Amino acid sequence: MHTTDDFNHTPLPHPSALGSQSDRETGAIQAIRRGTVIRADPDEPHWRTCSRAREAIIESCGAEGLNGVVCQEAAARIHGARALSEAHTIHLVTSWKPGGLRRISGPRHPGRVSSRDASRVERRRLLEARPIVRHHMPLDERDVVDLGGLRVTGLERTILDCARFLQPDRALAVVDSLFAVAVGAGERPWDHRRRIEAACARLRRRLLARLEEWTGQRGYRRAQAVVLAATAMSQSVWESEARRLCLASGITAPQVQLAVRGADGRAYFADLGWLLIRLLLEVDGEVKLAEDPDGELRRRAAREEAIRDAGFDMLRLTPEDLRDARAAVRRIWDALPPSARDAPPITALLTTHERQSGGLRPVF
Repeated sequence: MHTTDDFNHTPLPHPSALGSQSDRETGAIQAIRRGTVIRADPDEPHWRTCSRAREAIIESCGAEGLNGVVCQEAAARIHGARALSEAHTIHLVTSWKPGGLRRISGPRHPGRVSSRDASRVERRRLLEARPIVRHHMPLDERDVVDLGGLRVTGLERTILDCARFLQPDRALAVVDSLFAVAVGAGERPWDHRRRIEAACARLRRRLLARLEEWTGQRGYRRAQAVVLAATAMSQSVWESEARRLCLASGITAPQVQLAVRGADGRAYFADLGWLLIRLLLEVDGEVKLAEDPDGELRRRAAREEAIRDAGFDMLRLTPEDLRDARAAVRRIWDALPPSARDAPPITALLTTHERQSGGLRPVF
């Protein structure tokens, strides 16, 4: 989790207070909301810009004394969780008559279209791009914690809110990560699998019991499916996404961090796998390649050779592969025998787009 110390930004009364007119016109100064701007670096990755924007909005919330509790993905990030992709929107649970969230006076950006005048599609896009979104819902004070001077939903309430209100791909990724935070999984969870799985089972029972409060309400079925599928063993959001695609398409649930003995006698832990079928699924991350591409490729090749020599097949997918959900499912599907792909699809784990397009199960 990046903190405000990681970035150089300052909430300002209005974009005109910082930078020249040419800076603002060329995008060197980027307005996040009225009264909050950041310096935009064209060479900076998009995820880092989003992260800086989120931090700027959170800082402005504290500076303006806005009456609300940070919730959903923003709360998850503050708790130390990972997310499928960076978003700068901050969600707040507010009272029915909030004293904050007042609009700062200032000229409207000349290119900005009012949501009331926009088309239905454009209006939805504008609403989703809001820097601050308010939610009016019951929130017990016992579900509120103070983190660095911010009022944030507690860990369990954050899990439930993310499971209920996020699309299933984003929900499972962040909930897996929150499970790891909640049970203290650490960087090598396979070294403490029994303790971690027992702690996850206790956490899952508490969450499912609390979820009954919202039986029949919006997001209940999705949240139930996400909590039942969640694990603290996942090491990346893309491993979580690969597992979701399997469950949502009717592929037998893969084991997470599956231990196998290579032909060289060493123990290896595959991201996902089906032991009886002797098929392993590796999600190749991009971070290690960026740090040491040649060394990482050599290590991967040696590892794969040792595992294949021990009688296992291996399927490799990248984050880019997983972004095309239908194609990724087809590759996994084709690598498995019919006995491993006849489970009932967990349709509650389908995103709205996937459901509207007929699901993920391949059609022959």
